[in-house]
Amino acid sequence: MDRGARGREFYINLDFDVSLGAGANTGAGESRREHAVRRARDLVPAFLLAGGRDDRLLLEDRVPAEFLDYLKAQGLEPAAAGDIHHPDSGREFVPYGWNAAAEAFAGRYDRVPRHPDLEVVRRVNSREFSAELERDLVAGGRVPGGINACRTLDEVREALDSAESPGGFVVKAVHSNAALGNRRVRSAEPSPEDRRVIARLLEESGAVVVEVWHERVRDLAVTMGVEPDGAARDVHVHEVINTAEGAFLGAVFGGGSSDNAVRHEAELRDTARRIAAKLAEAGYFGPACFDAYTWTDGECVYLRPLVDLNARIGMSEPFRAVAHRLGEGRVCYGRFFSARRFPFGGDQSLLLSALGDRGFDPDARRGVLLASPLRLGEGGDARTARRFAVVFVGESRDDVLAMETWFRGEFDR
Repeated sequence: MDRGARGREFYINLDFDVSLGAGANTGAGESRREHAVRRARDLVPAFLLAGGRDDRLLLEDRVPAEFLDYLKAQGLEPAAAGDIHHPDSGREFVPYGWNAAAEAFAGRYDRVPRHPDLEVVRRVNSREFSAELERDLVAGGRVPGGINACRTLDEVREALDSAESPGGFVVKAVHSNAALGNRRVRSAEPSPEDRRVIARLLEESGAVVVEVWHERVRDLAVTMGVEPDGAARDVHVHEVINTAEGAFLGAVFGGGSSDNAVRHEAELRDTARRIAAKLAEAGYFGPACFDAYTWTDGECVYLRPLVDLNARIGMSEPFRAVAHRLGEGRVCYGRFFSARRFPFGGDQSLLLSALGDRGFDPDARRGVLLASPLRLGEGGDARTARRFAVVFVGESRDDVLAMETWFRGEFDR
């Protein structure tokens, strides 16, 4: 997001990816969509850091004034917190991603930017599209391990039988996020539970892709803007921290933050340019991000430059914005945590007191920064946030990872 623009209103529809599936608006897809919304709702306040003082973020829950005051005291002026039920029609509407819900909500605004056709958005966000694109990007069209798009259980079994993989396979819904639509299958013969889950993914998403499972060394990502003429702008290469299954946990930004990100930056920037051209050719323009990873095969390490493509704003945007504000010479590792594993009980003052001198120091530009509120709502509707965000700010990747190790060792139950 370009923080130089004025008067924007951000609508963070984090069910965007799931909503694009074939069964997203039916009984079949409803449960996964609702699950995505429930998991994501408490992540939205972190996007206060993605906007500037002239922007506003629409929220389901009221954000405590003490959290907004805390951010301002750290020299990080957030976007204003707005009520999603009372949008400001005079602002420029900016969604996380363009889906039917975003298009309907945009009708409340006087200033709506031109956006791609929703069918184009659905198609380019499909893993079938990114699989075809990956084959185009890789020399000779040979993708490491191969990718097969399947629409029936029989096709899935044929795909599993056709490839050898000691580590097994991963079956992915063509529309999903945060690995919610992924199923790790450990052999060519899926178990009854594997078949049940894959059948549900097929019903909800219309299709799945089958990929060989790689032992990943480092997860990487690229964010960018795609112009209508196919140019890529504001390209940022960074490391991401994922679960073993590939679910997003956090991101590392800053000069020299990851040897792998630096080593592969030129290739990933070239990949970004080529992807932007293909997206524009398909009719898409706007924010986009894609995942990559390095993986091992014996003693060799390889780069897979395109894994999943998302034609929307990236989940790492709040953390990138913090790194941008803090400037050169700092590495920022932003991460989401499950609140139930920590003893703070929604008490911000308790957390800040427990951090002591390890808390963020705006003068030194170093320490542990609380990046989303521990408590949401007010009065009788107040509740502890289910998830919260922290940014570890230091001088190197090792520095910020050591901060996270201390934080989890000290407080994670």
